[in-house]
Amino acid sequence: SIIEFKNLNTIKVAKKEKIKDEIIKNVDLILLSIDKNYKSQIFGSYATNISLFWSDLDILIVPENSYIENFSILKEIHDNLINQTWVNKCRL
Repeated sequence: SIIEFKNLNTIKVAKKEKIKDEIIKNVDLILLSIDKNYKSQIFGSYATNISLFWSDLDILIVPENSYIENFSILKEIHDNLINQTWVNKCRL
């Protein structure tokens, strides 16, 4: 039933939320280790709190100052992220 699905989703989302929060923390640590001028922005269903337990985590890497955009640093961030076991897809 719909109520059973809602209850199951609530339980599973809560478990995945901890994992996703840890991933966001890891991304932020990687950014800090490479260049403090870049930050992560979360968007999509997780950011709007309407995710289901199978939803992915959408993260955008942006410069703190929109005038600073260094492709070589973005490439380094990409290369570091793509080698993480918890990354499924990373586009530059």
